[in-house]
Amino acid sequence: MNLHNKNRKFDKIFVWIQECLVLVACFFYLYLYVHPILILEALPPVFLFDTNFFIGFLQIPGGMTDWLSALMMQFWFSDFVIALFLTFCFWIITFLTRKWIETQTEGRPIHTIHLLPAGLLLVLHSQYYFPLSITVALIINLVILNLFIRWAPKHQALRAASGLIVSVLLFWVTGGAFLLFMILCGVSDLFYRKQIAIGLLLLILSPVLPYAASASIFLVPLKEAYLHNLVFEIVTNFWINTYFLPALFLMILIIISLAKVPAIRKPFRKITKLAFIWKCGAGTLLIAGVTLLWGQKSYNRTAQFILQLNRDVKENQWMNVLELAKHWPSVKPLFSFQTNIACYQSGILLDRMFAVPQPLGTLGLLMDFDWCSASPEATSNLYWMLGLITECQHWTHEAFEQKGSTPALLKRLGMIYMLKGDTEAAKKYFLNLKNIPFHGKTAEDLLRLNENPSALAQDPEVNYFRSLMPVHNIALTGNSSLLQLEILLNRNPKNKMAFEYMIAYHLLTGNLPELMNHIPDFHALGYTQLPIHVQEAMLVFASQTPNFNVNILYSMVLRNTYERFVAYQQILQKYRGNISAARQELQSQFVDTYWYYLMYVRPGSRSSEEQHEYPH
Repeated sequence: MNLHNKNRKFDKIFVWIQECLVLVACFFYLYLYVHPILILEALPPVFLFDTNFFIGFLQIPGGMTDWLSALMMQFWFSDFVIALFLTFCFWIITFLTRKWIETQTEGRPIHTIHLLPAGLLLVLHSQYYFPLSITVALIINLVILNLFIRWAPKHQALRAASGLIVSVLLFWVTGGAFLLFMILCGVSDLFYRKQIAIGLLLLILSPVLPYAASASIFLVPLKEAYLHNLVFEIVTNFWINTYFLPALFLMILIIISLAKVPAIRKPFRKITKLAFIWKCGAGTLLIAGVTLLWGQKSYNRTAQFILQLNRDVKENQWMNVLELAKHWPSVKPLFSFQTNIACYQSGILLDRMFAVPQPLGTLGLLMDFDWCSASPEATSNLYWMLGLITECQHWTHEAFEQKGSTPALLKRLGMIYMLKGDTEAAKKYFLNLKNIPFHGKTAEDLLRLNENPSALAQDPEVNYFRSLMPVHNIALTGNSSLLQLEILLNRNPKNKMAFEYMIAYHLLTGNLPELMNHIPDFHALGYTQLPIHVQEAMLVFASQTPNFNVNILYSMVLRNTYERFVAYQQILQKYRGNISAARQELQSQFVDTYWYYLMYVRPGSRSSEEQHEYPH
């Protein structure tokens, strides 16, 4: 083996080491920092083992890539698996990019530059809303590009015909992502292989093919024909990312072309004389640093928070939800909405709800129509828990239109129709659930229950929800309100969640007279003592009501609550009733009390709220 070949062998080893270091860093970044399972919350994969479902994907350009991507995402069970899978995709893209560059540089070893697409894809996937189908489409096009450059016929006519056939098939399989193949292949033939006719043909046909296909074969919008499975199709938190990925490959071609110009290459001779290992090391540090900085700059912390919050709610991880509430990046109704559900499910809604910020008042308890429309699945979850099944049905269908046939929504809709006695409609959803990987057993159990009236009548869960459902098929449009809770309590006065939400509603609006009317109901529902916030509200009401029976306070308010109320009043007296001056001291000691909320936090009334409220 001569010295030149030996050096090349070592250079390749250094490149492999560089790739390993960068890809291992990608894996740990995804696994430890990004929490990639949240991608499933942002982009829930819709997939059915069903012939009609598959045929539907054959009828759109790029549909087969979408189908394959959805299938692969069914196996995304954990952060570890997803991080490993995405890292493997990055390695494939890195390998294929390196092989493509080598075809343009007579096989000379290259370093660093071929890792740029993987680094950018890491940043894009870290934003959660980046579809896997774009990465899969890129892999398919790079595979075909490398094969075509190496194995396509040399004869011009045959090469042109094969290029056209491959382009049409790629457009059908990957959608607009086929443009990467056509442009790179066309530029390569035009400038490197000096096959001007073929290069021009591919470049000219690249914009024509989607237009012709959308007008004749595929009934899709023109925009979708051009952009589907290209990064331009999505809106990212950092918009420049969408332009940078396709530009990378053209930039690489430009760099390769410029490197062959003696006048440009001359100033860089000192760098090129450096040992290959030092260039690899510097390149590794450079790409790692740039990727990390770029990722931090474009990272959407609020999106991660919302996705984690929604996932914890779906998995009934209530303590995790309450822990997240301590780190809210901003105040949004959905945050308060989910946190208040967690407070109820943890048994602390009326004891600790004001330990969590409640600046939105009742909007954080029952979201208005606009916020419900923005988060229909979260809204349907609340109505399911409350037992307002018809309203739950409405919002589940809204979520179904937004997200598609996800397992959770199919199961929920099937359960709703089964509860309402429409077994045929329920069967349809359970059969679709059966066609989703890993959900067959659950679907079969539900199908058996649905088809057995006697078993259905004896099922504890079914009987529980039927005991909560209003007798009449009521669907209330517009903003969520107190009326919905009153309907539920008229149906079943022992509906504890509806009762606690009604009490919380009166607390948030400051409607203390109505709250006092419900004090006897606590005993009827089995409470051994009044919740802390109700005790606090009772003390406020008593202090503002002449001739209030203090014996009621002695029997219902704990001594510790009373002593804290006295301390609160003493601080106000210390500042001679100046609530602005007293705020800082009160906040340090009483921020988790109803008194502080009522005095400093409670927002103005919504139109749906009661107007007889305790003044600020």
